[in-house]
Amino acid sequence: MSDPQIGAAPDPDRASLARFLEGRIPPGLRVVAPDSLASLLGELSPPDPAALPDWAVLRVPEAKGFPIALLRRLLTETTPVFANAAFVVFARQPTFGLTNQRNAGPVRILAEQAAGERPAMPPREEEQALDEPRPRVSPPPRSGLPAAERPRLPSARPPDAAPPAAGPEAKPASAGASPPPALRPTPQAVAGWGGMPARVAALLGDAAGRRVAALGRGALDLAAASLPPATPVSDGAAGLPEACFDAALVLPPDAAPAPFAEAARLLRPGGTAIVVAENAGSLGRRLAVALGRAVPPGGASAAALRGAAHAAGLVPIHLEGHSLDTWRATAEAPPPGLDPAEPAAALLEEAGQDAGPRHAAWLILLARMP
Repeated sequence: MSDPQIGAAPDPDRASLARFLEGRIPPGLRVVAPDSLASLLGELSPPDPAALPDWAVLRVPEAKGFPIALLRRLLTETTPVFANAAFVVFARQPTFGLTNQRNAGPVRILAEQAAGERPAMPPREEEQALDEPRPRVSPPPRSGLPAAERPRLPSARPPDAAPPAAGPEAKPASAGASPPPALRPTPQAVAGWGGMPARVAALLGDAAGRRVAALGRGALDLAAASLPPATPVSDGAAGLPEACFDAALVLPPDAAPAPFAEAARLLRPGGTAIVVAENAGSLGRRLAVALGRAVPPGGASAAALRGAAHAAGLVPIHLEGHSLDTWRATAEAPPPGLDPAEPAAALLEEAGQDAGPRHAAWLILLARMP
């Protein structure tokens, strides 16, 4: 990765970066960084969106020349562990003691740059078991169209209807015909999801022109809150042909295999699945059990979600936690002021991301169809 202006970086910024990096990265890992840091880091790899590096050093003033698809992957699949006015360091699996710098100004600059450009479809990759919190990334810009007027794909074509005519916007499926391209507005109430839609939008990436299946109770509501209004969304009802969706948003009540199998059936090769489920072993639930309080049934563990995805033929890529439910220790529901739509709930969401899947109230799993 060339960096012709690296010498122009302020000395204090470069010196603090060198102190942070010295002796921190073991040999043999994939590292992307400016060429001038090779003497400090050893052999460097070129920035390739298809190969997520173990460590990456970006010079913020030169970030516009960095591959946008890889930048988005760094923001959603790795953790920013160092930031100053000139440099940001991302780690795929941060070592103990490193703090998440997602709210630092330079990281926000990179996130705004990534959100302002259309990225390529995220490439396929072998499984990574990443349980580290990830940076918040603003969702794609919304238009003025109310969520209730979002277009939606019909559940299935009537048996006597003629197949849809192929057009320039039609996306061929590998098996069978695609759902009919005709869209109709469908009134749909949107529940209070707090900051969850921003995470779903960031993990899904650019949704423009992509067909999304919403599977499970509440999935349409979350899709309406997460995606641009022009995104065609279907409830994925039975009868739709195989491999006809680019992405699937799945809200299973537990780790039962049926929703995962249906997502795998509907996704085209390379398609993305985002699974959102309550954490059956969250900190709040464990506290309630320790105090002798009743815990509602349902939810799934991180291992169960990964196992169900594997069983359905999906490849888990990334797992993160969202929010905390420590209020379960003393109450059956969040106290006043901590509902997801309330400003104070953002503190629990941030703490849940930092705590990770082990303690968070919700689990968000990103997987791909091979």
